[in-house]
Amino acid sequence: MGWEDKLADKVSISHKEWQEAAKNQKRVSVIESVWYLDFVLKNLLELIFVQWNNEVKKQFNPNNGSLAYLTQKARLVYSLGYINKSTLNDLQQINKIRNRFAHNVDITFTDAEVCKYVNNLSVAKNYKITLYRIYMHAVDKCFKNIKAGIKQEAFRKAVLKKAVKEKSQQKTKKE
Repeated sequence: MGWEDKLADKVSISHKEWQEAAKNQKRVSVIESVWYLDFVLKNLLELIFVQWNNEVKKQFNPNNGSLAYLTQKARLVYSLGYINKSTLNDLQQINKIRNRFAHNVDITFTDAEVCKYVNNLSVAKNYKITLYRIYMHAVDKCFKNIKAGIKQEAFRKAVLKKAVKEKSQQKTKKE
């Protein structure tokens, strides 16, 4: 038995089916959009954490880290006040949609579960467009809210750094 046969025993779809799934641009964009939101959430957390060392980095380990997944990061960022409840809910729904697309190669936005999750997005009430467009609007909204948190935290750190510098200069003048 060659490596192809061993792999075929573990994989439930053929190589041809996989290639077709990779051509589905909506499926690819769903998976990539969640990866990007996860990346931006991690960037925000990197700014928030006082120390960024190996112990903290372990929390992001996909095998056993407490912050390995998008929803875990989103809950922490929400708990710290950087995003609101609506954005947290949208991120959770977006992640559920991503999971449906990641684990089903022939899925579309007509899937009943996907429709349910899209209709739970905060922007769904405002738009009378395709479910995919609603999904992308929600991703964009979440991205903007997370970026606002990043700007807020970067500003806070800059103010603190300036205050420390000024205090140090005042101390030097007194001496």
